[in-house]
Amino acid sequence: MLAKSFKLLLPIFLCFSLMANIVVAQSNIDNSLLKNMTGYYKHEQLNDMYIQILVEGNQLKLIQQWDFKEILFNQQSSFEFINTEENFPLIFSKNKTGEIDQFSAFGRDLWIRDHNYKPENPRNLSPSEAKALQALMDSKAEKLIKLINSHSNDSIKAFLKEHCSVSFQQYHSDYFRNRIHMAYRFTGELNICKNTRFIHKAALADYQAKGKIFNNAFEFNIKLDKDNKIKLFNSRVIANKYQTKKIKTEKDLIEDVQHILTTLQQKDLFSGTILVARGDSVLLQYVCGDAVKESHKKNDLDTRINLGSMNKMFTALAIMQLAEKNKLKVADTVSKYLDTSWLSKELADKITIHHLLTHTSGLGDFFNRDFDDTSDDTFTTLDGYRPFIKTSSLSFNPGSNWQYSNTGMILLGAIIEKVSGMNYFDYVKKHIYTLAGMTATDVYNIDDSPQNVALGYTFQTDDSYKSNLHSSYTRGSSAGGAYSTIGDLHRFAIALTSNKLVSDSSLTKMFTYYAGKQYGYGFQLWSSSNNLIVGHSGGAPGISAVEYIFPKSGYTIVVLSNYDVGSYYLGEYILNSVKILLSTKI
Repeated sequence: MLAKSFKLLLPIFLCFSLMANIVVAQSNIDNSLLKNMTGYYKHEQLNDMYIQILVEGNQLKLIQQWDFKEILFNQQSSFEFINTEENFPLIFSKNKTGEIDQFSAFGRDLWIRDHNYKPENPRNLSPSEAKALQALMDSKAEKLIKLINSHSNDSIKAFLKEHCSVSFQQYHSDYFRNRIHMAYRFTGELNICKNTRFIHKAALADYQAKGKIFNNAFEFNIKLDKDNKIKLFNSRVIANKYQTKKIKTEKDLIEDVQHILTTLQQKDLFSGTILVARGDSVLLQYVCGDAVKESHKKNDLDTRINLGSMNKMFTALAIMQLAEKNKLKVADTVSKYLDTSWLSKELADKITIHHLLTHTSGLGDFFNRDFDDTSDDTFTTLDGYRPFIKTSSLSFNPGSNWQYSNTGMILLGAIIEKVSGMNYFDYVKKHIYTLAGMTATDVYNIDDSPQNVALGYTFQTDDSYKSNLHSSYTRGSSAGGAYSTIGDLHRFAIALTSNKLVSDSSLTKMFTYYAGKQYGYGFQLWSSSNNLIVGHSGGAPGISAVEYIFPKSGYTIVVLSNYDVGSYYLGEYILNSVKILLSTKI
């Protein structure tokens, strides 16, 4: 339904390196508590990645053992520390015996105390030795690029054996294999590998390579052990890093996109449908791949594909329609409409509809094993989500921060039902889809769905595909999971920008940046050369979709894929191509 689009993430050892190292004095420091936090901590998943925690004055000093960089953190509460930019908290916790034994960073990475770790010493190299080490690492990086371009499992196995440490092979072979395959699927082949950082004392180097299809960048790090074998590797892909093509006319745009699509189809890197339009005029429609691989049923222009989180736009529009009819106000609290079977009164009294629309409520997600294990039949109405919502807690006080929240969107759907007196799915069908002429858009139980509905597929590292049939992520709700077509979403864009769905005044509120994020009321927001761009993306296993709407110039881009990495970089590429086209017209 709505996991965020999958990306290769910024390596944690780069994330720490980007932090500032400015000291701000704090008061009420418990130095005895700080001393109990000192020691070495190992990353929960990356076996050879360590951090040392020391006390320096009234602060904690974090030393990255992979590059020996030192970062100071200030105490915010007994167990919470934050760097001066206040972006990345460290939160320590105790075990059952009362010992401080771990901390979390970035709200997601867990580091566990290791009393037995013996730290490595920095390499003390002469200039000639450092030069030889860099040449060796550059050679390994070039071989790694060739490995990605071949993406052969036999080659990956051979590379691991020849170039990686025994520990890396033991603990990270699957992780490495997945990264190699994903790098290829995100870039469609690489070239121009260059070194961007080399720290000889840490035997650590950063590299960047250029993607051949999308002109994006693949960045990666390697760190060698004392035997000059790779002990650490991480990577990410950056969209639109090298896009320099001169798009002067719509003809240039369409020819370039068609060339890209032909290549993607040949390499089996895309399956789905694509539309590029200006106003009512369709400039490009494209379709490829299988809707159902098992029966070899092909996608066509009318294939219904899962939108993931894209139908958050429909939920937000429904709320604004009800606000225009004075049936609710966005400043109202949740408790005005929903009882404690949905959310505790304590939380419902704090959270407003505005908070839910803007992801500033402090609520998070309901995905867990119990949710996954619950029968699909439970979720034919929004009531099925109640048990997974009512136990929610807050990550922060409402309005004080931003956190993407599917739970919040479910609550908006429940409010729509309460205020309108209609089932959520019936409401959006009557007041959104029908008004916009979207005859092929709805939520389906895949077993009872119309014939022309695509299954989603996730690439496996054995070169096979796994369908998302009965995956919990395909369940429809007010947070995501509707199915639609490129034609319907084109009609939606026209209806949206011609005020068939809500007024200009409501659109202005919906298309306003809140909490310093590129997000309004249920819409993601982008801007370029005074051209506001609105829309939404959706991603989960076997789901990858995005729509970009240019209210001012009338362009619409829709990319719907039943591969879970199908739309992101392709959508970004087309988006940036249209931006280039518009910039030449100014």
